[in-house]
Amino acid sequence: QHSGKDDASGCAGMLEIARALTKLIAAGLLPRPRRTIRFWWTTENDSERRYFADHPEILKQLWVDINQDMVGADQSIDVMRTQNVNRVPFARFHFLNDVMESVIEYMVAANSSNITQYRNGYGLYPKPHLAHNGSMDRYNAQPVWYQGDSDHEGFVDAPAGIPAVGFGNEPDRFIHSNLDDLWGIDRTQLGRNAVSAALIAYTMARADSSSFAVLAAETIGRGEARLGRNVGTALQLIASWPNKAAAYYAAADQVHYAADRERKAIRSLGGISPRTSSRVEALLAALDRREADAMREVLAAYRESART
Repeated sequence: QHSGKDDASGCAGMLEIARALTKLIAAGLLPRPRRTIRFWWTTENDSERRYFADHPEILKQLWVDINQDMVGADQSIDVMRTQNVNRVPFARFHFLNDVMESVIEYMVAANSSNITQYRNGYGLYPKPHLAHNGSMDRYNAQPVWYQGDSDHEGFVDAPAGIPAVGFGNEPDRFIHSNLDDLWGIDRTQLGRNAVSAALIAYTMARADSSSFAVLAAETIGRGEARLGRNVGTALQLIASWPNKAAAYYAAADQVHYAADRERKAIRSLGGISPRTSSRVEALLAALDRREADAMREVLAAYRESART
């Protein structure tokens, strides 16, 4: 069976992450994290569901999941090929999303070039991560909205309900064929994805009350941007729908839905440490005020639109 990218690349990447983190921690170069990082090599989609059914008690020990599926693709083979990283779905929204997005944005910016970087004295990439005998291609990666059909799905779905993100290369015209072999693997991209997954995993495992402010800043900042997009959609509905009453209720749904989603992200910060519960409550109260402000803005737009 040929499975160079799907998903031998993910299996190899996880092995390298385990080896590197173990070595760095043993050498004292990284502090030992507060939480255990578990490494699972499974049959796709099925093993987790079977294991959770046989051992439901394990679910109380699991906080988040990071899935490495297709992570080694030579991105120069297909111009559309992208390293996608699935977000946690809205029903399980979690600050894991914000950690993942921060890591991916950093890695993309560090391994991409533009004229501003050149004019400020950088070379090919600001902070290149390049592998021996690998390519010098840019890191074409992006967070995407949730889709399943890989091992993170078994964690996200009921009865597990574990927030999870998942790495996958799409599109791939060689998937599930005899052409999915080592010729299509790029050592550089394999390394970048391993570093990205390791940074996400270590950040989550290391999180404690001393890192709460930094993690909360990412969650609140990115959450305000997400909420802002929903408010923009709400205002567009009011501006464009002929039926203004229906537009108002659809717009209100956008705001309330977005606020509920962000409440999940903020509440998830409470999993960092029991000592931060009062800080979480303060962040939730601030979100309530932002939701109320957004609803006043939507109502004002509706009233103005209804008069014209």
